[in-house]
Amino acid sequence: MLDFRINTFLPVCQYMNYTRAAEALNITQPAVSQHIHFIEQDYGVRLFEFHGKKMELTPEGTALLHAASAMKHDDCILREHLKSSHLHIRSLNFGATLTIGEFVVSGILSRCLEQYPKAKIRVSVDNTQSLLRQLDNNDLDFALIEGYFPKENYDYAVYSTERFIAVQSADAETLPVPCPIEVLFSKPLLIREPGSGSRNILEQYLKLNNYAITDFSKIIEVNNVNALKEMAEKNCGVTFLYEVAAGRELAGETLREIPIQGFDITHDFAFIWKKGSIFSKNYRALSAFMSGKNERVVLGTEL
Repeated sequence: MLDFRINTFLPVCQYMNYTRAAEALNITQPAVSQHIHFIEQDYGVRLFEFHGKKMELTPEGTALLHAASAMKHDDCILREHLKSSHLHIRSLNFGATLTIGEFVVSGILSRCLEQYPKAKIRVSVDNTQSLLRQLDNNDLDFALIEGYFPKENYDYAVYSTERFIAVQSADAETLPVPCPIEVLFSKPLLIREPGSGSRNILEQYLKLNNYAITDFSKIIEVNNVNALKEMAEKNCGVTFLYEVAAGRELAGETLREIPIQGFDITHDFAFIWKKGSIFSKNYRALSAFMSGKNERVVLGTEL
């Protein structure tokens, strides 16, 4: 059971303002100050500091925030399971980034529902930054992330390792094999919006080779993978994406992989959760189950 003053500390971290935290908690500002002062005395550290009028967490406060947030989430899960264990309620509440949500989650859900047809499942499909915020706010139990995330702030397991490739229409001109990346610069580039995981991977590759996306003759931004694939199929340009996202089109030979010289990129899909959670062992088991590495895991009692 968490000390009730931790429930004061977390809103203060959220608002970085004692008055707003007091309003959210429906208590007085002096009570908020007293709770924070007690925690600081108990741990023997300062949790907040002021730079002018701006309130910020100290390094010790940041460490406590990560730990307290994980403890809060674990406490919520434990309470739910203690209340519902006699009803055998099983549930999954997780997030997935856009590519995973579109091309991987259906297999995950099929696998879960086949063994647990009564499972309560909620999936939030969004970009990486939004999912991290939801995880930080305890709105999600875990998330499947394709993009980069601060590994020091979360515990994680590698869900899968996926190839990142370039494709073009099967009707497009034949390119040399292997194809120098410079050859593609004369073609329009079909690319996801800024901040997307696949765009970040391409931009990092180009930067390491002293290029940029602006070296392509034309840039067409689309925030939907299916739309990018359809445009590539119609020979509107080349696009870069995970092989798993183009599996159906490659098999149906409407898209063709472009074998770029020196372009051998793989990227991990990560299964992430609150750092320091007491359920870390169970999350690892669930990740293995969802990816097909384990045959079975007990939903709602394991977590």
